[in-house]
Amino acid sequence: MALLSSEECFDCLQSVPVGRVAFLADGVQVFPVTFQVSAHRIVFRSSMGFKLDAAEMNRTVAFQADDWDPSTRTGWSVLVRGPARTVSDPQRIAELDALGLDPWLNGEDMRWIEVVVADISGRRLPG
Repeated sequence: MALLSSEECFDCLQSVPVGRVAFLADGVQVFPVTFQVSAHRIVFRSSMGFKLDAAEMNRTVAFQADDWDPSTRTGWSVLVRGPARTVSDPQRIAELDALGLDPWLNGEDMRWIEVVVADISGRRLPG
């Protein structure tokens, strides 16, 4: 197993569309989200619920994404930790809207959430 540099971690994250966000709220909560990386931050959209509540309270979250190829037995896993927050700046919202992120759910009440990367680590399993 090889440790990844922070830049390698970001490269890996940019190669997959789905990750998982985890945090404490009425117990441990883990939700899959479609996401992108923007300005070295994890960004995704959410409607009302636990994820949005956690972001509005600037809670620390963990975000994890991975990839695995069973035929070559190779893969990687990246873990990010940091505070989540809702995005309210109109210029930043316009930047994020331009990314073309396709969330699983759509609705008028969808808000942008970004995870500020306080810590990032990753591992790669070579074949």
